[in-house]
Amino acid sequence: MSHKIEAENFIQDLERVAKVRSEVAAHLGTIAETLEKAESEGKNTSGKLGLDREIEDIKIAGKNLRLGVFRLMVLGDMKRGKSTFLNALIGENILPSDVNPCTALLTVLKFGSEKKVTIHFNDEKKPLSLDFKSFKRNYTIDPAEAKRLEQEKKQAFPDIDYAVVEYPLPILEKGIEIVDSPGLNDTEARNELSLGYINNCHAILFVMRATQPCTLGERRYLENYIKGRGLSVFFLINAWDQVQESLIDPDDREELKEAEVKLRRVFQANLLEYCVEENKNIYQERVFELSSILALRRRLKNPSVSLQGTGFPEFFGALNRFLTQERAAQEFQQAKTLAHQADSHLREAIARRTPLLEQNIEELKNKINSVAPEFHKLAEIRDQFQSEIRTVRDKEATEIANSFRSYVLDLEHTFESDFLRYQPDMKFLDFINPGKREAFEIELKKGFEQYISDKLAAWTINVENKMDAAFLQL
Repeated sequence: MSHKIEAENFIQDLERVAKVRSEVAAHLGTIAETLEKAESEGKNTSGKLGLDREIEDIKIAGKNLRLGVFRLMVLGDMKRGKSTFLNALIGENILPSDVNPCTALLTVLKFGSEKKVTIHFNDEKKPLSLDFKSFKRNYTIDPAEAKRLEQEKKQAFPDIDYAVVEYPLPILEKGIEIVDSPGLNDTEARNELSLGYINNCHAILFVMRATQPCTLGERRYLENYIKGRGLSVFFLINAWDQVQESLIDPDDREELKEAEVKLRRVFQANLLEYCVEENKNIYQERVFELSSILALRRRLKNPSVSLQGTGFPEFFGALNRFLTQERAAQEFQQAKTLAHQADSHLREAIARRTPLLEQNIEELKNKINSVAPEFHKLAEIRDQFQSEIRTVRDKEATEIANSFRSYVLDLEHTFESDFLRYQPDMKFLDFINPGKREAFEIELKKGFEQYISDKLAAWTINVENKMDAAFLQL
C-alpha cells in the first residue's frame, strides 16, 4: 500500500532531487574538464589517450541532469475532469475546465518566470507567443463547430503541432513537466499526436471517471496503445465524490459502501493487467480514487492545507516514491556508471601508454607491424557483421511484408464476428428517416475506421516484438 504525503512534502522532495541533480552535474562537468585538459596536454607530448567518446558521454549526461525534468503525460477521454485534476495537482486554477477539448492542441506545461503561451506550428511558421486570454479566445471552438468538424473528419487547427504553457509555479520549478494530451474519444490522427510523446515521458497519468467506469473507448485505447509497451501508468479514478451523489439516497451508508465495492471490482477487473511489474501486483500503488474538485478548492484557499479524504495524499506518495526514488536513482546510477567507465578507460590507457614510452621508434614500428594482421582480421569481422545486419534486415523486411499481407487477407474470415462491437445500432424503420440513415452511415464509417485501427494496432505490437527479437539476436 502506498504511503501518504501532502503536496508540500512532494515539492520538498522534488527540490532535494533537483539539488542532487545539480551537484552530480557539477561533478561530471569537473571530470569532463579534467579529461579534456589531459588530452590537450598529451597531444603535444606522448599523444592523446583516445578518450573523446568518454568526454562526450559525460558532457551529455551532465547536461541532461542540469536540464533534468520529470515529464508526466496526462491521458484521458473527454469530460473526465482532466483540467480540474491538473489544476489540483499544480495547486492553481490556470487551466480553464470550461475550454472545449476539441481544439485538439497537445499542451506542454512547464516552468517559466513569466506567464505565457507559445504556439508551435508544424510548418515553416515561427512560434507564436500570446497571453492566456488570447490563447483561450483564439484556439477554442464551440461544441457545434466541434461536432461539424468531427463529422467531416477535419481538425480545427491542422497547422498547429502543440502549445507550451509557461507558469511560475513551485511544482514546475522543482522539475515537473506536464504534457496534457487531447482526449481519447477523438480522431485517430489526434491519438497519433499523443502517442508520439508517450515514450518520452517518465510516467503516464491516465484519468478516468468513477461514474463512467472503463468505457469501451478507454479499454480500446489501453489495449491498443498502452498494453505490452513497458510503460509506467498511474490510473486516476476522478470524481469519486460523485459516487455518493449518484445514489438514490446519498445518506445511506450501506448503499454507498455497496456501490463503491462494485465500482472497485469493475476497475480492478479491467486495470489489473496493467499494474503488474516483474510478475508483482502493484495495483495498490498505481490506481487511486480522487476527488479533484475538492482538492482544488482546498488548495486554492490554502496551498499547504491537508488533502486528506481527496485521494491526493496517497497519489502524491506513490508518485513521489516512483519519481524521486526509482527514476532519480536510475539517473544517478547512470551518471555513476559513466564516471566509473571513464576512470577505468583512463587507467587502461595509461597502463598501455607507460611501457611504450620506454621504447624507441623502431621498436614501436615493429610492434605495430606485428599486430597489423590482427587489424585485418578485425576488418573482416566488421565486414561480416555488416553483411549479417543487411541479411537480417532484408529477411525481416520480407517477413513483415508477408505478415501484413497475410494478416489483412485473413481479416475477411473473422470480419462478421469481429465487427459486431463496432457496428452502430439501427432499427429497421429508421432507414426510412433520412436524418437517422445519414447518422447511421457516419457512425458506420467511424466504426469501420476504429475496427481497422484496432486491427493494425494489434498487428503492430506483434511485429514490434519480432523486431525486438531480431535486434536481440544481432
